[in-house]
Amino acid sequence: MKLSKSNRHSDYQTVDEIELFWDWSNQRLKILDCHDLNNINLQHVIELATTAGIGKIMAWAPIAKGNVLLAQGFEQEGLIPGFFAGQDAGCYSYYVNPRRRISAHKYDGIYLAEDSREANQPSTRPAIAAFDYLVRDARPSDVSGMTKLFSNIFSSYPSPVFEADYLLANMRSQQVLYKLALTGNKVIGIASADMDGSNRNAEMTDCATDPQYRGQGILSRLLCDLEADLYRQGFSCLYTLCRAVQPAVNKAFLRLDYTFAGRLINNCNICGGYEDMNLLVKHRV
Repeated sequence: MKLSKSNRHSDYQTVDEIELFWDWSNQRLKILDCHDLNNINLQHVIELATTAGIGKIMAWAPIAKGNVLLAQGFEQEGLIPGFFAGQDAGCYSYYVNPRRRISAHKYDGIYLAEDSREANQPSTRPAIAAFDYLVRDARPSDVSGMTKLFSNIFSSYPSPVFEADYLLANMRSQQVLYKLALTGNKVIGIASADMDGSNRNAEMTDCATDPQYRGQGILSRLLCDLEADLYRQGFSCLYTLCRAVQPAVNKAFLRLDYTFAGRLINNCNICGGYEDMNLLVKHRV
């Protein structure tokens, strides 16, 4: 089957009643609904990915489907408690390209071995102090400032956050909630929640702080405001994929009681290359 790259970032396709997401920017294939997986249709998916030259297949599946995935060569890289409306999800990966499975780094627990001594020091919550910046939901008029901040921080990113149309479409979908920190009209901090209302989970993502304003608790404040909105709407499972090579952003989430739940190797194209992502989760029972 010839695959069309009609969208330079991604394509959706249904194969054997399984919905697939071809993420060309990150050379990944995501299986979006794993409830009907079996050995036959999963083998078909692997064949398609191999033909397309995709590096990695991802499946976030109910634990009950884990044996089917493991039998076909997938491996479990993480676990998200409560991901499916209270039921746990395993994060499974199949490496079509064996080189994609090899991390460039060595870790000591959550952090890189060379950073672990400093990063693993006990951390305390930031002291509550006067906060001099405005925090609010993003508006369409903010998009220019948002793309500017993303472009200044990331040379590449797993999703097209450098494009105004992409951010506007997310806002209008009401499935992505952006929080901003501003000084005057300048956007100095961003964080978002990508919401799955049917399963009551949300990915905390798109975290960016202007380097001139780091160390002031801006990301923590944005995350706390996002969490408050999500809990009011009935979300119970929050998770994030943090760059494993960046202890600071991991620590920001750990201070807010997220826990380490796995590592996804060479998971996405960010800052010019493939990077490992730490899975951090917070489940409110």
